[in-house]
Amino acid sequence: MKITLENETLEISINKKGAELNKLYAKKTNIDYLWSPKEPFWQRQSPILFPIVGRLKEDQFIENDTKYTLPKHGFARDAVFTVLRQTKESVTLAFNYSEKTLAIYPFKFNLEVTYSLRQNSVMVHFKVVNNDTKRMYFSLGAHPAFSCTMKPEDAFEDYYIAFDTAENASQLFLNKTTGFRNGKSKNVRINKKLPLSHKLFENDALIFENIESKKVSLHSKKHKNGIHMHLPKWQYLAFWTQSTGAPFICFEPWMGINDADTSNQILSEKTGIIPLEPEQSYENHYTLEVF
Repeated sequence: MKITLENETLEISINKKGAELNKLYAKKTNIDYLWSPKEPFWQRQSPILFPIVGRLKEDQFIENDTKYTLPKHGFARDAVFTVLRQTKESVTLAFNYSEKTLAIYPFKFNLEVTYSLRQNSVMVHFKVVNNDTKRMYFSLGAHPAFSCTMKPEDAFEDYYIAFDTAENASQLFLNKTTGFRNGKSKNVRINKKLPLSHKLFENDALIFENIESKKVSLHSKKHKNGIHMHLPKWQYLAFWTQSTGAPFICFEPWMGINDADTSNQILSEKTGIIPLEPEQSYENHYTLEVF
């Protein structure tokens, strides 16, 4: 169920289940930059979040006076995609609505994900099409996890996140007990560098809204290898790892966010939700550049 793309610089692997990136290997550095799951840590690598991001209150939403139940981050990450187009350096995978999806998400959609190689970069492009006769509501997000043991001697605390500009970012907070937004936020000054420690993630993810940086990077203090994530137009950016010593960090661009504790569960009124008219499409992307 895996697809391999390759050029002179990179080799990547994508699983048809979830259209999930499983490998990001650079030939020159001999590094797979993607997290490789190990027990007892997180077992995913780069799930796609659709048609919601995060958790819904009571795992439910209301549309047209009817309640529906969706799991955290939606269902795309566990769906089997089909290949629409493929070349040596590019592949487009698709996932369409079905009777099964309509029972839990009452919209007719098409989701396409395209991976394209160019030198030492891979672009991940998303396209959502509303095939319904009514307005649909959705969220979209990415969740790639990068290794913090690019070199065998590395430790998590050797790494830091770099922003391409100093940030006065709005940080949003989750209720540690419920996992939902607690309504609190604060402006945080980040002077281009954010050193990593597991203590940062004791209360779950770090979530920022409308950051100015269009490039965020993972660097090591011990060597020159790392990864850039180029982000043209995403409303939220989250960083996450397990706080139990996990050797990876997730960079998560989102269009959409967890429900708040006070959510009324109405999908059309959900914070960060994207409305899409019939026969219209929505597109977004990010690019990973290794060094």
